[in-house]
Amino acid sequence: MPEMTGTEATRAIRAAGYAGFILGMTGDPVGSQDRADFECCGTDRVVDKEQAAMRFVTKLILERAALRRERAQSGGRGGSVDLSTAMANPPVKPRG
Repeated sequence: MPEMTGTEATRAIRAAGYAGFILGMTGDPVGSQDRADFECCGTDRVVDKEQAAMRFVTKLILERAALRRERAQSGGRGGSVDLSTAMANPPVKPRG
């Protein structure tokens, strides 16, 4: 990012009161300090910039979009799309 790092951006977004899902993408290797900082700054998930992670992100975005469409069509009363399917076996270890 030209103006700030992903870590700085995430902290600023959280400080502004955003409580929604933040997905971070990084090229930093597992175990590096930059990645560790990114994983602990308020992101919900951090994935690598690699093919398996890209498939995961694409699937997650499509499922979230389908859930929103379904909720809109049902008047906001929920829906049958289960995001746990995409989250159950991510290509990266969840924070926590």
